[in-house]
Amino acid sequence: MSYPEMLMWNEVLKNKAGSFSTAVNVAGAAASYGGFAVMQPISLKRLLFFVTVQVTAGTTAPVVNWVSAPTYASSSGAVTLGTLTIPNGSAVGTVVYKDISDSTRVQAGYELTLNLQTQAADGGTAAGSGWMGMIWEPSPDADANNTKLVKSV
Repeated sequence: MSYPEMLMWNEVLKNKAGSFSTAVNVAGAAASYGGFAVMQPISLKRLLFFVTVQVTAGTTAPVVNWVSAPTYASSSGAVTLGTLTIPNGSAVGTVVYKDISDSTRVQAGYELTLNLQTQAADGGTAAGSGWMGMIWEPSPDADANNTKLVKSV
């Protein structure tokens, strides 16, 4: 997608209250690290985790996930779109990724949440942190097919 086209899509995902200014502590308790209100349909293509502190997880590798829910601020009907397992020993600057299905669509009006699903564990002291990210592309459809898009009069 060219730069001018990208400008049109810069407001599709609105950051909701969350911890985007803090990297995910994979040795911490499972928790939500933030999310987005989805303003137009999107398709997720790749899930990413950028390691900022080396991962020490010899017993249990940490797992992060991306979850879509059809109603903002509600977990009712939530579906996990994809997960990443962060390997033990992942060094600073490593980017762990997973490509996901073309059918991984998130509709307008949905909430997309980024979570630490499984806490890292180690025989000694578990450690590690990093940034969750994703590559997505617009998934346009007729407005009439998006029940949460309501045209103003």
